[in-house]
Amino acid sequence: MEGTSAGHASKSMKPQETNTARAPSPWRARAPVLAIAAVALAVRAWGVWFGLPYLYNPDEHLTVNTALSFGSGDLNPHQFQHGSLPIYVLFICYAFYYVVGHVLGVFKSPQAFAVSFANDPTAWYLIARCLSVAYGVGAVFFLYKTGRLLAGRAGGIAAAALLAVSPLHISRSQVALPDSPAMLLTAASLYLMVVAVRGGLPRHLLLAGALGGLGMAAKFTAVMLSVPLVAAAMMAPLQGTPGRRRAAVIVLTIGAMAAAYLCGSPYSLLDYRAFARDILVFEHLRNVVVGWSASVVAQQVLHDLLHAALGAVGAVLAVVGLVLAARRRERPQVVLAAFAVICLAVLLIQGRYQSNWFLPLMIPLCAFAGQAFAWLSREHRAAAPALLTLALAQPFAVSVIADRELTKPDTRTLAKEWMDRNLPPEAVVVLDGGESGGFPQLRESKRSLEARKQAAIGQQRGRYKHLAAYYDLKIQALRLYRGRVFDTMRLKHAWWSPAEGTTVAGAPDTPGFRRGLYDLDYYTRRGAQYLATSSLVLDRYYSPQGRRHYASAYRFYQRVATEGRLVAHFGPGKRATGPQVFVYRLPPAPPQ
Repeated sequence: MEGTSAGHASKSMKPQETNTARAPSPWRARAPVLAIAAVALAVRAWGVWFGLPYLYNPDEHLTVNTALSFGSGDLNPHQFQHGSLPIYVLFICYAFYYVVGHVLGVFKSPQAFAVSFANDPTAWYLIARCLSVAYGVGAVFFLYKTGRLLAGRAGGIAAAALLAVSPLHISRSQVALPDSPAMLLTAASLYLMVVAVRGGLPRHLLLAGALGGLGMAAKFTAVMLSVPLVAAAMMAPLQGTPGRRRAAVIVLTIGAMAAAYLCGSPYSLLDYRAFARDILVFEHLRNVVVGWSASVVAQQVLHDLLHAALGAVGAVLAVVGLVLAARRRERPQVVLAAFAVICLAVLLIQGRYQSNWFLPLMIPLCAFAGQAFAWLSREHRAAAPALLTLALAQPFAVSVIADRELTKPDTRTLAKEWMDRNLPPEAVVVLDGGESGGFPQLRESKRSLEARKQAAIGQQRGRYKHLAAYYDLKIQALRLYRGRVFDTMRLKHAWWSPAEGTTVAGAPDTPGFRRGLYDLDYYTRRGAQYLATSSLVLDRYYSPQGRRHYASAYRFYQRVATEGRLVAHFGPGKRATGPQVFVYRLPPAPPQ
């Protein structure tokens, strides 16, 4: 009986090719896969330099700055909102960049390397973003391998092509964030699970567990891989492994996942208090603040499925593939379905939703869509090319439009250039939006940077440990800068507060949790002359709900608009992208 099962399993490992009449030449067989890889690379690399040297994504700096801080010898990231593994990989890349630059005479010392970054971070962000592009293309490759195991070459091509042109996956492959490496590791882990349940060896499960653990170290939400991993370990034939040893294999597989996770993120254990703060307290705060019901989240998930992830035709193919999987109930489909179910369940119970959370769900959905395409191409062979073209047309068009937008000048950059030309040197400017990137990124004067450095000295713990040193680098970088500098003040916003005068239990007393001060007289009495804000901020307070919940903030912006004078406005259009940006000349300070 064991020999019969092993023989059946080994046969099932063979891809379900639909055309056995004549084997194509190797290059002809690889052409579609190479074309998909080329397209995946092109649409991700196009526009990867957007915004630079200015930073308009509010989270990228966490990855890049933390990687650079490892150069101090402190390998504790001190923040776990972003996974540690991609940061360590990026640190290695930066070390190589420094060595090459040092040999070529570009960087005389590590200090010169750091000051150069503080002056113009373009090269460092390009390195990080190019790594993200590579991760994204790698995920496409593993999805092709998974789809081919499920439904033959046609299924692999369709699954990979859908991910290659997905606007959602492309957008997250163009930024220095953990989503792209987490997707690569998740796709690789699921591929090995499929190999295992199709008659693979115990090592396939162990590797799947290890890659899943590294995926967790990239982004903790990859812990969801533990569900299909256990399912795969229970269903896998495990050739050459007696039944009594299955429990040991399962334990070893989960152990491999845990060990790989700790290798990729050791300080989640060594600095468990900071880990608990970021993963439990911080994320819980955000969920409580938003407080969406499961039905609202489901609507957002459906919207992303149809418009940002797979497109309408791709979504229909995924549903057809799920129906086929439910009818067949084969082991690989069960593994992928288990992952899809746990992903969807976690999404619905969060209390809020971000589009990048949909990314892990795309792997099984693309695989099922590929299976549906392979089945339809067998039933209606002549219509297969047209069907695949139709499925790819919508997401590809959306992706090209999004990439073209990235190549346009950003409104915040245009505002910054205007302010450099038209505001007096060292004018006092209130920059509205905290660290969100929603304002023109003016070069701050030495006086402003010294003040921020002094404030940071009192916060030299945890994630703010190296903040004072960073401001010191910015001060040193001023000698390399030839443009205009300004005295600045920052207006932050209580994003964690669901309404004015309320808070959420557990909000820590750190700079990231300081309340906004909506008092125009406060700023003008301290010499503020201008205020730069954007629709990223104003939309929150000018909505009907915002007027009710944040009355003081709404009145503040009303005063700015009526008592101040709008001196510049920049909006998106044919020649620019980004938010609406408004620059106001503030009124004189009232008499004491």
